[in-house]
Amino acid sequence: MGNISNQSIKKQSNLNESNIVPDIGLCVKIENSNKTFQVVGLNNRKSICWIRELPLEIKSHKTFALSINQVMALTICPCNSSNEETIY
Repeated sequence: MGNISNQSIKKQSNLNESNIVPDIGLCVKIENSNKTFQVVGLNNRKSICWIRELPLEIKSHKTFALSINQVMALTICPCNSSNEETIY
């Protein structure tokens, strides 16, 4: 039983040295970029996440894999007022 708890602690510490744990749907800033991205998938076993740039573009929704260690900060997702519907 001691091995299981040691393994889980080791696994958590290897996920992200900066202690930022991204979750699906959250908006993040990444290393070497000033843009905002959204996490759309996670693979904790391989310490990678899939992200897409925000705001979404109509022509493409390119998603790419990135090491969780490259996630620098959680941030607020930008609003796209052109996609909001007006309710009367």
